[in-house]
Amino acid sequence: MGHQYHSNAFKDVELIICDVDDTLVRATGKDFYKQYGLAVERAIAEYFHISIPKAEKVANQFRQHGVGAEQALFTGDISIYLPRQKPLIPNFTILHQHMTQLDPKGYFSDQHHVSDLIRALAKKHIKTVALTSSPTSLSGRILLASNYKIDDFAMLIGYESDAHPPKATRDGRIFEIITKKMKIPLNKTLVIGDKPSVDIEPAVQRGALGCLIGAHGRSQKEYFYADTVEELFADILKEKE
Repeated sequence: MGHQYHSNAFKDVELIICDVDDTLVRATGKDFYKQYGLAVERAIAEYFHISIPKAEKVANQFRQHGVGAEQALFTGDISIYLPRQKPLIPNFTILHQHMTQLDPKGYFSDQHHVSDLIRALAKKHIKTVALTSSPTSLSGRILLASNYKIDDFAMLIGYESDAHPPKATRDGRIFEIITKKMKIPLNKTLVIGDKPSVDIEPAVQRGALGCLIGAHGRSQKEYFYADTVEELFADILKEKE
């Protein structure tokens, strides 16, 4: 266990915006998230009327260039990899339909201890929002499969079928939208996640505090670090005693 933040680092925090996958929840293996990739490939095949093997090839090309394969659908353009394929209108619905069919039961470890900490934080007047790039309904089921209660969260915000996943633009606007809805300023907001460029940096650039969960980013001065969200929440509660 370990962390990288000073004492009283979170004394003014009133709102926590927390990523879901690999932050609040932990898959017991790789099988469930393999289904994510297969869902993207099926959606690409359906929308562009190409075979599954060809869709897999397109998806892997996007992935190899550091871009999520879902961008094939969100841009409507795979012509860079299939020159004869004409661009189509960007589509958010098909992938959403494929992903919401996934069943997370049995794939996630029990996180009831973290759920208990979130309720303890609420008693200290610190609200928690779950923010995810997965479909909202799927993330809700993943949280339930991990032994959270949806009522633990002031809000659960995810990918809906008519627009980009909320963090996909990486411009930080979603964090401002949330803080305005919650009527809590960004400088009293802590954002938590496992991917710096998606979960942390856009919010920190707009004035929030950030804490990266996991094995990366220990040398970063712009945000804090903790091994687990459980460790972080426990330390925040100690500061509030």
